[in-house]
Amino acid sequence: HASTNNNNALLAAVMKPKENAFVGLWINKSKAETLGFSDGQVVEVENLRYNKKVSARLFVTEMIRPDTVFLPSSFGSKNRKLGIAGGKGTALNELMPYSIEPLAASFMSQEFTVRIRPSKAKELA
Repeated sequence: HASTNNNNALLAAVMKPKENAFVGLWINKSKAETLGFSDGQVVEVENLRYNKKVSARLFVTEMIRPDTVFLPSSFGSKNRKLGIAGGKGTALNELMPYSIEPLAASFMSQEFTVRIRPSKAKELA
């Protein structure tokens, strides 16, 4: 339900109790502690290769490796016609560049390194 149906009222109600897990930036618990981050904190995420930045709310979990972060790709749309899903989470496409792998011609959506810093904003924009 986290892709084409993210504007579905019934599915949105089911995910509401764990909404941050579905729309937040996943970070490993021990890594978050080392960096001084807490669950639910708003951070700035910067793509170091292309200098793109977004704000995201952290989801601190043991379900991800310490050297990796994960951002669900189906949320963060600013489309006003998405009355249920619009404005929830962070748009992954604002962080990643349009980049095509030269041999296989596939979209390179996960091949970049990010820097995470505390955000000056208390809420997502």
